[in-house]
Amino acid sequence: MRLLSRCLFPLICLALIAVMAGPALTVGGYGTVRTIGSGDDTVLVLYAGGRPYEIGWWQGTLLRSEVQDNISTTLAIARAQVGPTALRTTWNLLAPYVPQEFNDELQGLADGSGVPLSDLQDLHALPDLSEFHCSAFNAFGPATAAGGQARLHSHHSPQGAGEAALHVAVAGARRC
Repeated sequence: MRLLSRCLFPLICLALIAVMAGPALTVGGYGTVRTIGSGDDTVLVLYAGGRPYEIGWWQGTLLRSEVQDNISTTLAIARAQVGPTALRTTWNLLAPYVPQEFNDELQGLADGSGVPLSDLQDLHALPDLSEFHCSAFNAFGPATAAGGQARLHSHHSPQGAGEAALHVAVAGARRC
């Protein structure tokens, strides 16, 4: 009896914790990362597909350390250049005009990478305050071989950020 209560009590506690925690998050879509090139010519290629949230989540999950390093370095420099509240104020002005799909992808990136959503939003307000921004390319539909979507983002950090540049190609993503 004592053995049963010793074993049963922890199992009941675990079951209660699981029930109180709610349903597990299930993320669909797919994602994988490949590295091409070598040395200074290395590029990370993210193959991701699904809905915008899922694509962001896969990027954040698979490139967690790169995203965290890039965002923290770039934001520190940007906030020093434009002031600590300018980015947030700008995002708040832009937010009503940002498509929901973009917000969903940012939320997925935040959830996958552990970077606060507000930091990602602030960083995306930076091009509207300065000449600093990433380079991007986007093609979809008949412009791609498979009729899907292909994106290239080259996130360059401001001068003095060192090795914080992040080059990511998203291949195979579906346009939603």
